[in-house]
Formats: sequence, structure tokens, C-alpha cells
Amino acid sequence: MTRLKEIGSILVFVLLISQGSGQKFSFGSCPTVTSMADLTLDQISTTWREYARTPSAYTHTWQCTLYTITTVNSMVQYSLSITGQNKVTGQTFTVLGQIVPGGSTGAMTTTATFLTFTVPNWYTTWTANYYIIAGVNGAYLVLYSCQNVPFGKVESAIILTTATATSAQIQAALTALSNVGYPLHGLRRGYQGCID
Repeated sequence: MTRLKEIGSILVFVLLISQGSGQKFSFGSCPTVTSMADLTLDQISTTWREYARTPSAYTHTWQCTLYTITTVNSMVQYSLSITGQNKVTGQTFTVLGQIVPGGSTGAMTTTATFLTFTVPNWYTTWTANYYIIAGVNGAYLVLYSCQNVPFGKVESAIILTTATATSAQIQAALTALSNVGYPLHGLRRGYQGCID
């Protein structure tokens, strides 16, 4: 009986931590995921709209969220500025972080296997390795992170678009996420209805 309580406590802890940091817990193991080989990383340096993401307690009140990615040192470090509006108070916010490419799917000067996002999260720093599973330079990016944990996996997804993204491209982004087994009903839509 004590062993069951310990297992239950661990499971509750994993669920609470994953929800607070924008990750979704589910049973099973992470899929094998590869990043796109033909996306040039320096072309991610632009301002992206958060079309949808995994919900979290930290980002629950965010709306009209923009991700501005700026090249600091090509293929070494990118700065990240997340700005938006609190949907309850209407006040603007800015969260600063960084992105570091890791791994390689081709020439190290242009591509990477994953992007490590490091962003402050309340009183701590949140870090996750996101694979770019789909995208078109200058139109949309689909970022997916998954980590195996006891009793299952913890996933996170972000779909970023620009003003030039078409309906067909947004559908392609959703399909790419669905193809790795991520349930689309688990996404929180982000930028709809915002005025630039």
C-alpha cells in the first residue's frame, strides 16, 4: 500500500510540474522525431505570432503573443523576446530568453536538430529542446518537445506563424503536429482576433 502511495505521489508531482511549465503529460513514450533538414536557421530571425501552444498555468492569461527571434551569433545563439497582453488586465508584458541550436541535420552553418529554449518561468528558468518538425521559411514553424518520464511522457508544442501564412500552411502545421501523435484538442489558440 505504501508503494502505491509513493507511485501516486510521483504521478501527481509530474502532472503538476508539467502543467505549470506548459507541458502535457500522457501515458506512452515519445515518438521518434526528426527536424526539418531544409529550414535555414537564420531565417527564423523574425517576429512570429503564437498561433497555438500547449496550455500552462504560466501562460494562461497571455494573448496576442509575439515571439521576436534575433540572431546574436549565427548558429550559436539567438535572443528571444516574447511580448503580448494579459487578457485579464490588458497590460502588456515582455519575457526575455534565449535559443541555442543543438545537434545537426546538415551543414552546421545552416541547420540544427533541435532548438533549446531557455525562458524565465515565475521563480525559476524553464528549458526545453524543441524540434522543428515542420515549417516554411518566413511563414510558419511547428516546434515540438517530448521527454520520457516515469509512467509516460511530457510533451509541449508551439505553432508560430507570420502575417504571410496562408490557411493551407496553417493546416499543414496542424497536420504535422497531429502526425507525431499530439492531440490538437490539447492546444490553446493564441493570436486570433489580435490587431497588429
